[in-house]
Amino acid sequence: MNNFSVLFVPPNDSSLLKRYDEFVLTHPAGHLLQTNAWADFQSVLGRTFTRLLIMNGETPVLGALLIEQALPVGLKYVYAPCGPVVAPEHITPELLKLFESEVRRFSPEAVFLHTDPRLTSGAEQFTQVGFLLSRFHTPPIHTRILSLSPSAEEILAQMKPKARYN
Repeated sequence: MNNFSVLFVPPNDSSLLKRYDEFVLTHPAGHLLQTNAWADFQSVLGRTFTRLLIMNGETPVLGALLIEQALPVGLKYVYAPCGPVVAPEHITPELLKLFESEVRRFSPEAVFLHTDPRLTSGAEQFTQVGFLLSRFHTPPIHTRILSLSPSAEEILAQMKPKARYN
């Protein structure tokens, strides 16, 4: 049986901020765009956001940086870039419905929620509770880490000529 509790992480609670970042940074599905550093950047941009932790007992099972984004004609939506951070084994309809209700509590006027969790499995659980899959991905699904130690000429020489222009 799940014993879920919800924590909205206040910006002045250093202990909870640390716990949130530890969860995101050590989680296999964690991503820079879900960290406190990214939240700080959103603050500089003047965006409204919150950090959400859903706990099962004392264990975090879902974390999400939720950012309100403006749409035309005064509408807005909530975006969880590369989130929510959740392991496939924790994804249940109960957890996802709780997540959705907490997003609505954070931003009752939002017309939709845009998520792009970094999942290797479990995506079907999202669709079973009403989430829709998009054919567009923001940020890209696949990224590469490129060493900048070699010179620009050496890096470009490793690429196919046509790939450099696309």
